[in-house]
Amino acid sequence: MRFIIGFLVIVLVSATLFTVTTNRGTPGTSSQTVTTVNTTVTPLPTSSAPKTLSIGYIALAPPKAPQLLQVVPSCIGTKSSISLTFSSVANTTGLILYRDEAELAHTQTTTFTDSGQGLSPNLLEAGKEYCYAVRASAQDPNPKIGTVLSQNSNILCVHAPNCSGIAISGIPTPFGQPTPTPTSSIPTPTRIPIATPTPTQPVGTPTPTPDSRCQSSVTYQGKPVVNVRKFGSDGAAIQAAIDCFKATNGGGSVFIPSGTYSISKKIGIYSNMTVFGDGIDQTILLATATFKDTMMGNDSSRGQQNVAIRDLTLNGGLSAQADRQQGHDGIRLRDLVGGYIYNIKVTQFGEHGIWLSYKPTSDALGYKAVFDFRVSKCQSTRNKGMQIWLDAGERNVVDNCIASAEGDANGIGLEIGIDGKLSNNLVVSNDVQRNGHGISLTAGNDFNYEPGWVNSNNIVCYNTVKNNLGPGIWDQHGKDNVYIGNIISNNNNNDGHKDVINVNSFGYEEKLPPATDARCNIPSSYAIPAVPPKPAVLGVNTSGTSKEEGSFINNFFNLIRSFF
Repeated sequence: MRFIIGFLVIVLVSATLFTVTTNRGTPGTSSQTVTTVNTTVTPLPTSSAPKTLSIGYIALAPPKAPQLLQVVPSCIGTKSSISLTFSSVANTTGLILYRDEAELAHTQTTTFTDSGQGLSPNLLEAGKEYCYAVRASAQDPNPKIGTVLSQNSNILCVHAPNCSGIAISGIPTPFGQPTPTPTSSIPTPTRIPIATPTPTQPVGTPTPTPDSRCQSSVTYQGKPVVNVRKFGSDGAAIQAAIDCFKATNGGGSVFIPSGTYSISKKIGIYSNMTVFGDGIDQTILLATATFKDTMMGNDSSRGQQNVAIRDLTLNGGLSAQADRQQGHDGIRLRDLVGGYIYNIKVTQFGEHGIWLSYKPTSDALGYKAVFDFRVSKCQSTRNKGMQIWLDAGERNVVDNCIASAEGDANGIGLEIGIDGKLSNNLVVSNDVQRNGHGISLTAGNDFNYEPGWVNSNNIVCYNTVKNNLGPGIWDQHGKDNVYIGNIISNNNNNDGHKDVINVNSFGYEEKLPPATDARCNIPSSYAIPAVPPKPAVLGVNTSGTSKEEGSFINNFFNLIRSFF
């Protein structure tokens, strides 16, 4: 009898060690742990009390989202500052503040003063708009889960005041005026209408001479093509070449020849611009050991259009054993209409690989997302967050990409990141293997869903979704999404099924292979144009080059050398 009792105790203890916790609500990380027992998940009815779905272990539900009550500009001497007030939340280990989506500070109080911490220099820019949000954190007792975060609070934006005492056109100087007294809670985003200062050129200052390196006789679509090697061979040289087109939205192209470029600072790109290299694993942008930012992204301080990135490798340099690192992304684009990412490899970043995102604003919409954009023939692998993530936007296409975390991070996600909309996007013919979730379409989970989050009418076709730790395709709180001809097999939580796992969705359509559908066709307006010509630089060998400045001199010296 003692032998039988002992055997039962061993079985019971073993069962508790093999647990599966699902859908913690953290984008880009699998909500399942590999298990061999108890793999059937029964969704909670919508009327159930908020809690996480789990098997064998009930995970701590994320804390309630705090509210940002007000943001008030003020001056500390001649230094601009912005005072924040937010609500308290019970059962938390603290609050995390965000400025323009970047982590600003941790606090356990309900007030905070932003005087430019973390900026370079540590100053708020007079007249510039800054947007804030706050999240609550709690520590789950299960060490495998760790910190659990709430959803973002509301977003409030305000312009930094002019505290210098020197009058700047359009920005009132607050000297001699009392510091604004905080008022009652502000239910909607507050905007303080202060115009951005326009710098004036002092009398007698000579007009700056244009950088001759920005000039090029090689053109693409009627605009100049600049070779990075005119400026050097590192990340600063890439940014300098891109900045040739910063002053205007007229645009141009920047060619990065084959080689490895050390990146220590984010590379910002602008409207109507193509940044391109010699190909995957030929042109390599490699992060330095201290680089923890997004490697490449558009200038999100204003709406942009027609940004193209192609024929490059972006390597974050993180080892497989490294922990996830917030903000360490490969490519992040937002507030953008039109353009494409093509033939790009993004690997070994601490968070997301390719991220089509939103910019928080203080207007009625509350965000500005990405529209009419295409991600095609890309490889996003071994990143700690989502391999390819769309968190807001419409009419985007993701096709013929490889998404493989080679771990428990998620593959391709159309997952709401804000009160907003993910609609009419097309995900077609991708290879999604060895991730946490394979492909996920969500508008929140069981404890943080809100009716204002819309994930609807997206079309997912002809994808190969295999060997993932969690579900192959996961639809949670989606509405009228369409799934056609997807090959779903050998995924941990599909329990032998070859169809979509549906959790509290508001209707969806599915046709199993070998079904086809005209709705899966990529519109011709998303066609990828021909690669731009590649200008040469004197003394630098670049493949497939065209003639440019210096070519005549180069040929002259070659002729002289031929006589010796």
